[in-house]
Amino acid sequence: MSNKLRVGMVGGGIDSFMGGVHRAAIEQSGSVELVCGAFGSTRHSSFEAGKLLSLPTRRSYGTYRDMFRREASLPASERMDFVVILAPNTMHYPVAMSAIDAKFPVLSEKPFTCNMDEALNLTRKQQSSSLPYGIAF
Repeated sequence: MSNKLRVGMVGGGIDSFMGGVHRAAIEQSGSVELVCGAFGSTRHSSFEAGKLLSLPTRRSYGTYRDMFRREASLPASERMDFVVILAPNTMHYPVAMSAIDAKFPVLSEKPFTCNMDEALNLTRKQQSSSLPYGIAF
């Protein structure tokens, strides 16, 4: 059994600059492993990215909602420990809100939201959940 933290990725497909940066950091850390993802804006691109990243077919998801639902149903010893959000900026807020609803800690690329209402809502939700939330800078 690996002692590495298991991370899921939303966005960050094969052609994504930030995806490459985060995958390199995951690889170099030695303490984190990419175990699943919803990588693209279409189901097809997400499944193709998962295949190119050598992930098991069952751990590549067509949407982030599918990923959170399925990962939450897995035994704790198998599911992702946290999610990194690399989707387009306008998607950071809805993905983070869904992750928190599914009880997953979040590491989000900046910006974490696109306006003050989203920032306040997300902050309230995160604080009431007590889940860790990080922003990459």
